[in-house]
Amino acid sequence: MLFGGKVEKILKSEKGERAIFNIHMLLQPIFELNPDKLSHPERTFSYIEELEDAVNCDGFQLFFYNEAGNHTHEIIEALKEVKSVEFLRITEAAVKLFPEGKVPKDRDERNNIQEKIEENPNAEQLWNELDNEFFKYDEDIHVLLLTYVKENIKEFR
Repeated sequence: MLFGGKVEKILKSEKGERAIFNIHMLLQPIFELNPDKLSHPERTFSYIEELEDAVNCDGFQLFFYNEAGNHTHEIIEALKEVKSVEFLRITEAAVKLFPEGKVPKDRDERNNIQEKIEENPNAEQLWNELDNEFFKYDEDIHVLLLTYVKENIKEFR
């Protein structure tokens, strides 16, 4: 085992969303300070949790506005890696609102583009539709994440 087995202990004592929450709480402080100190699977997990937290709190519009939007393309790759279909589709649809489907890592640049997007009179409706699709949770992202963690357990703390 690469790390100390903390995630494995969480998986043995917790199930479902509670396990996800505890793994997230273990990884989040490291992710916020220096994501490069996490293994690739830990970052994959953390990117998806970052998306889920941000959209559930503020919606896609503010996801892109805030720091979470810096990782948009990494989040897309993470969703592919855990074999998401619905969350990937919805997130990619949100990305398509940006010119050429490219979301800048630089927050100021991204926010300037967002201001132009929001000049469109239908922008608010588009953001709301994407949020509502996301909130339906037609795909159990927690099952996908737990499966991914179990498949990659040797690379988790």
